[in-house]
Amino acid sequence: MGYYEDNLEIIEKRFPEIYEGIVKKDRVDSMQVCVGDALDGENFLAIVQGERVIPLNSTYHPTHEAERYVAQFEEIKHDIGIVLLGFGNGLIVEKLLEEKCPVQRCIVYEPSIDILKRAVETYDLKSILENENFILFTVNSVEKLEKYLDGITDYRNWRHYRFATLTHYKELFVEEYALVRDVFKRVIDSKRANLNTLVTHSKVCLKNEVYALRKMIDSKDIHCLEGKIPENVPCIIVGAGPSLEKNVEILQQAKGRCFIFCVDSAVPYLMKRGIIPDMMCTIDPVKGAHHFENPGTEQVPLAITTASNYHIVDGMRDANFFYFMTTTGYYERLFREKGVDIGYVDGGGSVATVCFRLAVDLGFKTIILIGQDLAFTDDKTHAGKGMINEKDFLGNATLVDGYHGKKVLTRADYKFYIDWYNLYIPELQEQVVVNATEGGAKLKGTIQMPLQEAVNQYCIQECNFAELLEQSKEIWETVEEKKDFYLELKSMRMYFNGFKRRLKEGISDAERAIYLVKRGNYSIKELEKLEKKLERITQEIETSEGMTLLIARIIEMDVEISDDLNDSDENLEQESIRLYQKMKTYLNSTLEAVEELIPMWDESMKYINDKYHFDV
Repeated sequence: MGYYEDNLEIIEKRFPEIYEGIVKKDRVDSMQVCVGDALDGENFLAIVQGERVIPLNSTYHPTHEAERYVAQFEEIKHDIGIVLLGFGNGLIVEKLLEEKCPVQRCIVYEPSIDILKRAVETYDLKSILENENFILFTVNSVEKLEKYLDGITDYRNWRHYRFATLTHYKELFVEEYALVRDVFKRVIDSKRANLNTLVTHSKVCLKNEVYALRKMIDSKDIHCLEGKIPENVPCIIVGAGPSLEKNVEILQQAKGRCFIFCVDSAVPYLMKRGIIPDMMCTIDPVKGAHHFENPGTEQVPLAITTASNYHIVDGMRDANFFYFMTTTGYYERLFREKGVDIGYVDGGGSVATVCFRLAVDLGFKTIILIGQDLAFTDDKTHAGKGMINEKDFLGNATLVDGYHGKKVLTRADYKFYIDWYNLYIPELQEQVVVNATEGGAKLKGTIQMPLQEAVNQYCIQECNFAELLEQSKEIWETVEEKKDFYLELKSMRMYFNGFKRRLKEGISDAERAIYLVKRGNYSIKELEKLEKKLERITQEIETSEGMTLLIARIIEMDVEISDDLNDSDENLEQESIRLYQKMKTYLNSTLEAVEELIPMWDESMKYINDKYHFDV
């Protein structure tokens, strides 16, 4: 077997779709790729365009060229991920994946099947293709690249990714260059925004998470609907886009023959018109309380996360709360012990996209979208509100494909949600998604029709969702189960108290280590003992299930510490002092968070005890 067969065998196993693209005969890619001999005896690839020959590698020393290319990354002192436009002959990719290079993951988009096939035929690519840190995308898979990149990046690691392109690829593949560059920018900007949001709301999020305990004890599981939904009954997700004004009354016809799932900002608009949703949803940690002030709203079931605005929870004392997401390991475990799987939901970032994801998870076969313009329809952003103003643009306005065919104006955050829908909906195999918004942005993979037609066609079978939701059991159903929940909180309260003491000891240990290094002539054994104690407390912060509450509170410091550890001072003594000082700062921040948490934890326990009298 030659290189081609060996390489192709690996590609078939790791990248089956790319394998099909290489071996099929009806390829439309007609780029002429030839192999030339460089002066040093190596091979290089070149593109032939009429009488013009464009080398993709150096015609003198391809290996030296690859080494020079990779040198730009070797000064970086921490692991990075590279999104690279162009595979070429694979030589640069091979150098990027060498141990001395800080590239931890190499994600390649090769826009030409012809170039890739010629490389597969000409070079031994086994070490690259078998490397788990090498990921390959090619023609017509930009959306898959975006989904993959979105899945591997988060608020911590987005800073460690770079976009790069091989020689001549930018000019040869102008459109593909723009697409991949925009994908990279879109994903990284999204993660940057996530971090900024977490930092901005870290204090209130801690309060939301702890106060959530007061309702969790009486909460229900949203997945109670699974297996109970008649297949012919659709879910209508109601957004607050301006087009809602033109078809809201039609919802009244669908009531009882669909599940009306309403985002928080659309609740007042429906309630004022006497349309009662089957369920509302809110996820924002700080906004939205005013959406629930209309009489009767407090009786409507509410889908909620443990980070949702606690003011909303407090104001809806009689509602049934259906928790569907938590990012706190401790809460996850409490739910799991009751047989309920509540963890993180990748819902696209908006209330509407979260509702859509939940509708899919609950088993609805038909999902109808209304009021989800995600653009400025009739110069408005929301139903029932005035015209747009400068604040609505959030600094970035852009044009996207519109529902009615023409381009429409939208803004940066809406564009994120459009992109999420456009990635997620086309992959659905069992769902029919109807976009009955009748305005705004076009969404890929949807059937466009007026709401009246959608109601006539799909809302044909009755279902009493109010009865289903009301009769569903609470997660902690009996008084005995609720008492176990309360005792669990008491146990965690004792843990936080002990942890607070250990943090103070850790701060003293860090101060002692700084003093010893500055003084010099210290006992190695004493310093090693201090380091072991500091390692234990940091390990506890990283692994204890209760710590996810605190990490969210000190997220800015946590990210800063993580980034800072990648830098170093060449002077070992100064480097030791710097790291001990950082450790002290980190432990101080964690201590402040614990001292902030404990009184709120006590408030939640008192709230529960006042209701159930467990301590009497």
